[in-house]
Amino acid sequence: MMDPVNVGHILIFLARLLEMFSFGIVLFFVFKGVALKHVFLTAGITVGGILVSIFGYLGNFLSPIASLSVDLFVFFVVLAIAFYALMEKREFKIKPPPQPPRGARCPVCGSFVKPEDDYCVAREGKDLLYFDSEEHLQSFLENFKEYKSLRKLNFLKIEDIYKKGDSTWSALKGLLLLLFFSFSCAEHTTVVIGDRAQPEPPGLVVASEKAVENGKKHLRKGNCGKAIKEFNKALDKNPSNFEALYWLGVAEGMCGYYRKAYDRFILSLKYVPGEGWKAKVYATIGITLLYMDREDEAIVYFERARLIDSKNEILIAYYEGDGKGHKKGRIKKKPKDREGFEITLRWMD
Repeated sequence: MMDPVNVGHILIFLARLLEMFSFGIVLFFVFKGVALKHVFLTAGITVGGILVSIFGYLGNFLSPIASLSVDLFVFFVVLAIAFYALMEKREFKIKPPPQPPRGARCPVCGSFVKPEDDYCVAREGKDLLYFDSEEHLQSFLENFKEYKSLRKLNFLKIEDIYKKGDSTWSALKGLLLLLFFSFSCAEHTTVVIGDRAQPEPPGLVVASEKAVENGKKHLRKGNCGKAIKEFNKALDKNPSNFEALYWLGVAEGMCGYYRKAYDRFILSLKYVPGEGWKAKVYATIGITLLYMDREDEAIVYFERARLIDSKNEILIAYYEGDGKGHKKGRIKKKPKDREGFEITLRWMD
C-alpha cells in the first residue's frame, strides 16, 4: 500500500491541477469574447473553490480527499458554465438579428431603416449596423474607411453580414463576399481583389470610353435619362472606369436620384486619377448632400475639396470657408433644380 503522506501529496497535486484547468477556462472566456457575466461567474466560483479547498486543508477542516472533492465539484460546475456560455455564443453567432429598432438609420444615406424594407445588417461583435438596401451595404463595404470617418463609427472591421429573409449570418470572407455581391446586387459593381481591380481587355476599354463620350453628349443636352443608359453601358464594359462612374453620378443627380448619385461619387473615389479630380469629386459629393438636406455632411466634403483646390467652381458658388480652419465653414445658398450639377459640365473635356 502507498504511504498515506504520498497519497495526500498526489491528491493535493490533482486538486491544484483542476484549479489550473478552471483558471484556464476563465482565460479562454476572456480571449473568446464570452459575455462578461460568464467570465465573472466562472472566476468567482473558481476562486471560491480554491479558498475553500486550500484553507480547509491547511486548517485541518478538510482531508486531502475532501479537498480534491471540492475542486472536482468546482471544476464540473465551471465546465457546465463553459458549455452553456459557448452554446449561447454560438446561438448569437447564427441567430438572425432583430428587426430594425425604431430610429435606426442607414449609415450610407441617413434614411430610417424600417422592418418592411429589404434591409441588410453588418456586425462586429455585438454591434449592429442596419442598411435600408443591399446596394447601400455594398457601398459601405467598398468604402468602409470613408463612411467610418464620416459617421464616426467605432468599428474596426465588419465580421458578418445578414440579408433580410436569410436564416443565418454570412461570414465576410474572401470568396464568400465576392460571390455574395456578384450574384445578388442589381447594380453594376467592380470586384476588387486586394487594392487593385482586375484589368479589362483593351477592346472593352475602348468600347467603354466610346459609351462615355456618347453619355457626355446626352448630358450636355440635358438628357440625363439617355446619359444614364450610356454610362451604364460603359460600366458594363469597364466597371473601374472613373469617368463612367463620376458622370453617371452627375446624370443621376440631374434626374433627381440623389442617393444613387451619392453612392456613385463615393465609389468613384477609388479610381480618381489625381488630386484635381479628387477635389471635384469631394465638391460634387458636397453639392449632392445639399440636395439631400444634409448640410453638416456637405460642409465636411466641401472642406476636403477646399484643402485641395480652393478655387473649385462649386465651392465658389455654394461654400464659404475661413481658409484657416478656425471656424466651421458655412453654406452660401442651396442649389435649385439642376444648377448644382450643371456646374460640373464645365469639367468635361
